[in-house]
Amino acid sequence: MSEIVSFGTFAANIKHSAVDVVIRHKKLASFKLYEVLADCMRMVQRCNNNPVDMAEMEALFKSIAPDDGRHYVEKTNYIPNIVCRYVFDGSNRTNIARYSIVLREAEKRQIAPGDLAQYMKDNGGVNEFYFSRPLQSREVFTKNLALTKPVRISRDKPFTLRVIWSRGNLFNVLESSIDD
Repeated sequence: MSEIVSFGTFAANIKHSAVDVVIRHKKLASFKLYEVLADCMRMVQRCNNNPVDMAEMEALFKSIAPDDGRHYVEKTNYIPNIVCRYVFDGSNRTNIARYSIVLREAEKRQIAPGDLAQYMKDNGGVNEFYFSRPLQSREVFTKNLALTKPVRISRDKPFTLRVIWSRGNLFNVLESSIDD
């Protein structure tokens, strides 16, 4: 995106691009999304480097009225959250959180905004950042397991299944057996 004088115009253009991705580009939506996320990263950098831009971003964020009647309250000034909630307003909240994680992880990996879209195309997109981040808890409670390969079980006998958690919330089967 070329140099834009006003931060508000810059932010509005990126927000419009996000709507355009969702509505018009179904087939190439992922690649267009990566470009929008690169622009979001530029917004984050502008906010980090310029207090006036940050103040304008906060005002833009506070001005959005969510469709579901909720009003966002940020307990911190975590800029990627604010930027993603503004740009992707009206999108699924889980996706917005994932996009914020992309920005945070890209910054940690020192990926420049100009390189982010291509990096995502080459390395698995949003999931590359989302699933590779360190989890705060080593334990997860779940009722369902997504196995990487099928296993044979008996309906009438107990069975033993040994698995290990893999990338992408899949479970690699180490061993399976029907108990006697």
